[in-house]
Amino acid sequence: MQRNWNLVKTDDSSFDAGIGFRAAVGLICLSVDRASVADLRNWLSFVEGVEMLVTRVPMDKVADAASLAAMGDHLTKAAQLLASSGRLDAMEFSCTSGTAAIGIERVHEALSAAQPGIPVVTPIEAAARGSRRWRRGGFRYSRHTIKKPPTWSRITSSPKALRSTAVRHSTLMATSK
Repeated sequence: MQRNWNLVKTDDSSFDAGIGFRAAVGLICLSVDRASVADLRNWLSFVEGVEMLVTRVPMDKVADAASLAAMGDHLTKAAQLLASSGRLDAMEFSCTSGTAAIGIERVHEALSAAQPGIPVVTPIEAAARGSRRWRRGGFRYSRHTIKKPPTWSRITSSPKALRSTAVRHSTLMATSK
């Protein structure tokens, strides 16, 4: 039997640019968190070429100040796991109460220890930035009307723009609950 391997004809030598050709966003969430991953995946689904990397930190079934603060010991290892996949343009720690218990500075230090120079965002910082923008009247959309955020073309322009987009995501998630 003779085989014809020329069944697919194309002028383009490549089929696509690959996974994460625009950006790679790392999400660090709690072992018991089910919402953050789905929310970010849904939000990023509008953008072609953005890879979402996810890792988790251990969390007790009961959330108290001690268990939330204990997560801080696992953040550097979690960020190392994200970074082991190659490209990483921004990291987000998705636990608001964990950030409060650990401290914003310590969260930044722990994540930056694994990946220096990668922008880090927390829900508290995003909420603060969103509040300032809200007071200035800068929000032009709500969780009920949003289909595509207005800045999709900016997501690839620079790490600063990517951080801004990650902050905007966290702000939307914080204000929509």
